[in-house]
Amino acid sequence: METITLDHIRPDVTGGLFGEVSGIWGQHVVLSRGNAYLFRSQSGRGKTSALAFIYGLRTDYTGNLAYDGTSLRMLRHTDFARFRREDLSVVFQDLRLFRQLTAWENVMLKRQISSRVSKSQTEELFALLGIEKLMHRKAATLSFGEQQRVAVIRAMVQPFSFLLLDEPFSHLDEINTALAVNLMLQKVKEQGAGLILTSLGPDYGIPFHQTLEV
Repeated sequence: METITLDHIRPDVTGGLFGEVSGIWGQHVVLSRGNAYLFRSQSGRGKTSALAFIYGLRTDYTGNLAYDGTSLRMLRHTDFARFRREDLSVVFQDLRLFRQLTAWENVMLKRQISSRVSKSQTEELFALLGIEKLMHRKAATLSFGEQQRVAVIRAMVQPFSFLLLDEPFSHLDEINTALAVNLMLQKVKEQGAGLILTSLGPDYGIPFHQTLEV
């Protein structure tokens, strides 16, 4: 079973709250595929940093972070590209959509990674989240909540062993949050994947195997 291991990692920064007691920083934590994990804390404790380390966007940490026993620091750029293409999918807190492209074009860029999800199935995802009429509008013209739903769909159209979610529902109401959660849980179950979600507090009704106070 695939695992992500956080072996006594800490952000390599001065100051901040990273020296205080934490369920992640300075601990030996093993995250297993097929389980759901909640990284919960107030702002400024490093939830986003933790996901950035796992995804390889940042390497400014001490300790070791490994996937199936292989240190992420040892991966070549081509290996990391494959890792992100086949094993990791993410919804960034700042979404990272291409604002000049339409919602549909943003999703299609990710879908090109694999043919696992057809165009018609992708259209169904837009309909499930209630934004099928927005597919051909530029991302820059959408509200942040609408953009969040586009980012969720984009994360669903690639294969993954772990789904990383950085406060993905912050601008969604209760109904749209429930729709997005149900879709994600369905796709996670289909792929036997692990789920890692950061939150300021709410668990969104997700049956987490473990809650880690960051």
